[in-house]
Parts: sequence; C-alpha cells; structure tokens
Amino acid sequence: MASEGPRIAPPLDGERRLAAASDQLNLILGFFARVDTKLSVVLGVDLGMLGLLSTKAPEMQHITSGAWSAATLFLIAVGMSLTHLYQGSFPNVRGGEDSRVYFREIARLEEAKYVDAFSTLSADDLARDLLNQSWRNAVILREKFHHLRWAYIFMAWGIGPWAAALILFVRA
Repeated sequence: MASEGPRIAPPLDGERRLAAASDQLNLILGFFARVDTKLSVVLGVDLGMLGLLSTKAPEMQHITSGAWSAATLFLIAVGMSLTHLYQGSFPNVRGGEDSRVYFREIARLEEAKYVDAFSTLSADDLARDLLNQSWRNAVILREKFHHLRWAYIFMAWGIGPWAAALILFVRA
C-alpha cells in the first residue's frame, strides 16, 4: 500500500480565517495576566526585603564595613530587579499603524471615524489586522517576559547579601 504523504489542508475561508485570527489574538492576550501577576509578586518580594532591611538598619555610626558591603550588594541587585520590573510593566507599545484593533491607533481617531473605518473592513482585512495585532502583542509579551526573567534573577542574587546585611544589622 503506497503512502499518500502529508495532507495539505486548503486555505481557510474568510469567516474561518477571521475566527482563527481572533482565537490567536485571545490566546496571546491571555498570557499578559500571567506575566503581570508574576511581575507583581517579584515587586512585593523586592519591596518586602527592602522594607525589612530598612527597619533593622542601625544608626550609621554602628554599621560595620561588612554590613555596608552586604547592604550595597543587595541594593544594587534590588535596584536592577526594580528597573526590570518597571521596564516589564511599561514595555514599548509603539507600532500597529493604521490598525482598527490596536488600542493606540483606535484612540487616535474620533469615535465616528473609528466606527466607520471598522465597519468597512472585510472579513479578510479584519483577520489580517487581528493577526498583525497578535504579532505585535507577542513582541510586547516577549519583552515583558524578558524583563520578568531578569527581575527574578536580580532578586535571587540579592537574597544572599540581604540575609547577610540583615544578620549584621541585627548584631550591631
């Protein structure tokens, strides 16, 4: 029996392409809540460590050079973590020119002009716009996850110096 080879599906028709494009965008948008939740968790840990260390800091003249060194290493690490948290919370959202789906482009138009422009889109044009929006959001999401990863790394690097500074502060 001869093999038929892989089946190649015919291209989607306009309505099915539109539904698939909409599903694709919704799938990508679903990841934003996940990354934003994780950004918030790292922010809470960073601020908690910073707050606890600041409450345990003795008067300046009682801080040893070891405690200064540990605190400085921690502050550098937490500062880098907070920088990445900020960048992850406010990524580059430029792009999407002439889109009828992208929020920044929608906001540039007056309400009636937006409604008219959207209403005249064909199913294929809307599917293309949704896929462009999916790509743009994937780029934004990649940037957010990149900054989340580095925020986690710097937070983790700061735990050792934080613990050392905390111990040395309490002993002072």
